[in-house]
Amino acid sequence: MSDTFFLIAAAIAIVLLYLSVFNCGELIGWWIGLTHGLLALVTLTGWVRAHDLPFKAGMAILTIYAAAMCASEILRRFSLPVKSQ
Repeated sequence: MSDTFFLIAAAIAIVLLYLSVFNCGELIGWWIGLTHGLLALVTLTGWVRAHDLPFKAGMAILTIYAAAMCASEILRRFSLPVKSQ
């Protein structure tokens, strides 16, 4: 299996996790969290593919930031009540 397979599997997992909390909280927070999750995957790919140290360090910092923001938003959403439809 290639790197692309695992990247697509992780993206699907993030999207499914965020779809499970779609009705909790405001919509803009949902989009921000989902975007940070997908940004974490893109920067992780950049970190793996990088060959020079300064770029690799920058990608590592961006990956940690994006993953932390994604996790923070999903944990906050799990504590919110579900909106009635």
